[in-house]
Amino acid sequence: MRNHARVAENTAVCSAARGGISMANRRRKVESGDPLAEFAAKLRELQAGAIARANTPEEVAKVEIEKVAANKNWRCGVSTIYAALSGARLPSITTLRAMVEAWDRRGAKGFTAWWKERDATQDKIIARRAADQDAHASSPRRSSPDGREVANPLALAELRNRLADALATKGLSRTELARRAGVGRTTLSVTLSPTGPVPSEATIGALCRALGLDPAPMLVLLRDARDGRPGQVFI
Repeated sequence: MRNHARVAENTAVCSAARGGISMANRRRKVESGDPLAEFAAKLRELQAGAIARANTPEEVAKVEIEKVAANKNWRCGVSTIYAALSGARLPSITTLRAMVEAWDRRGAKGFTAWWKERDATQDKIIARRAADQDAHASSPRRSSPDGREVANPLALAELRNRLADALATKGLSRTELARRAGVGRTTLSVTLSPTGPVPSEATIGALCRALGLDPAPMLVLLRDARDGRPGQVFI
């Protein structure tokens, strides 16, 4: 009876998790064979394994995404975990640590292997992007809604990823962050939006100060996004 109850319980949890991943997947389709999609699939396997090993309701609760995001040591946003699981973007070091420590059998000891895997995936993404750039060298660059060219979309995505993770770590609302940074609420929303234009250096500097981030690497990412230097996508 206990085994049956456990199977039923884990099935329910897995269904809920798959529902969350499905919601995230609807935001962005990932091409088959994309290294980002392959890494996301491995993360989903990691999550599924943790759910399958849970023997009690307490253990099940510990591996739920909301609980993982609330880890006091590696606090991150629920949305950033869903984004990693769906293949929308690579997880940051904070997000990956939280996921690995909660879901890997080895706990914190498993992080190094996962970080190496994440780095290898990043290298594949950069190589693929470089190949695409060579193949479409004569094509015009993608422009942001305000007409500002986005020369390196990966750098812009990483910039937003780091801002979102810092916002989650601080536990601030967007309204409070906008107030502390001295920027408009609309400006902040556009800056964090995946489809928003390349933000200004002044905006990124103000947000970094409000979030306690070192602005130097963030500004390098911003300039990479604007000017396009594939070798400096992630710092």
